[in-house]
Amino acid sequence: MKQNIIRTGLYFLSILFIARAFSACDILDFDAYKTPEMLIVRPDTETPDALQQTLLVTVICDLKWKVDLSQTDWASVDNVFIGKDNMGKITLLLSPNTGNGPRTLGLTVTAGKGSRSVNIVQGGMDTYFSPSTITLSGTEVSSATFKSPSTWTAEVVSGKDWLALDTQKGYAGDATISCHALDPNENIGSREGSLKISFGTLSVEIPVVQGQKDVILGDGSTASFDWKGGEFAVRTRTNVDYNIECSAPWVKHIETKALKEATESFVAEPNDTYADRQATVSFTGGDASFSVTVTQSGKDPYLDVNTPGFYGIAGMDYVLGTDGWNQAGRKEKDGSLELRLMKRSSYSAVIVSGIKTDAAEGSSANVDVVVKSGNKEVMHSVYNATVIAESDQLLWFKAEPGTCFIVKK
Repeated sequence: MKQNIIRTGLYFLSILFIARAFSACDILDFDAYKTPEMLIVRPDTETPDALQQTLLVTVICDLKWKVDLSQTDWASVDNVFIGKDNMGKITLLLSPNTGNGPRTLGLTVTAGKGSRSVNIVQGGMDTYFSPSTITLSGTEVSSATFKSPSTWTAEVVSGKDWLALDTQKGYAGDATISCHALDPNENIGSREGSLKISFGTLSVEIPVVQGQKDVILGDGSTASFDWKGGEFAVRTRTNVDYNIECSAPWVKHIETKALKEATESFVAEPNDTYADRQATVSFTGGDASFSVTVTQSGKDPYLDVNTPGFYGIAGMDYVLGTDGWNQAGRKEKDGSLELRLMKRSSYSAVIVSGIKTDAAEGSSANVDVVVKSGNKEVMHSVYNATVIAESDQLLWFKAEPGTCFIVKK
């Protein structure tokens, strides 16, 4: 009897131990110790405008994942949806950027031991309106376009004595604001005003500049002489340079020092750095001056990459011989190439088509990209790419910032 009681107790203890073991397994997150085979982070746009309020980000992954933001004072995560297959959507809330420059939000998705980061650059007010300043000529109507988040109204806040609105309100979506000057500007130089556009409680301003109307005025409109003739002077008031022409040969202009015309040549040397640069060429003489601003973009970093592959496809690089991408396919199709990279471990493939090996630098191509996991297509995008360089063996097709296709000819 005593032995039966002991056996029964041991049996129940074993059941309890097994139950607790299963419970511990349930709470362990095994995905945290894995490296994702696929992690794609794709915002609807990486360059939202100044007043865009929401942004949707698509995440394609084979493990559980989480999201982190580098900025929380003007951006926040409103909602995260993750499906059964770990693919999901992130909804971001953005505050209006009322400054004149862009600002950058870093978004990082972490899955196990892997992570992907994208930079979202929200434009400022200097790029919200197109053009950023309304320029008026005489009394003609001029306009600026913008994308409105809601219904809007407009008013003149500076220059009310000479500036009038032609468009005073509108609706959400693509919008146009128009205005004109009540009279020409006969002053020396431009005159400036501004318009205020209100979207509910939020308001922004756009500057308005009216160029001068060219004017030449003189003191006296007649000059009389006897047969001996003589000299006379005309005092002028003007806001422009002018030329003088006499309608009869017996009236001659007593010329002072004439203006000279010349052509000066310059050359910008190659920029082997990745940074943009700027310089100024100045012309000065006496109290007058003139300057030319010269800007030059930096070298594209991908031009220093000589390994064929598909770089920056929704934040991922696909390069032969790395991360398990160890099979390649290449075939001619309708005068262009179809390139294929495969990963046997996950039955994944990246198929790129639409690339021509005889493309010249500066030419464009629509590059079709399909990413498959097994028999499932997880991404299909078409990139408009431009050939930014070529060598004897390689072509560099650059698409959107951060995306490049480097292929063998």
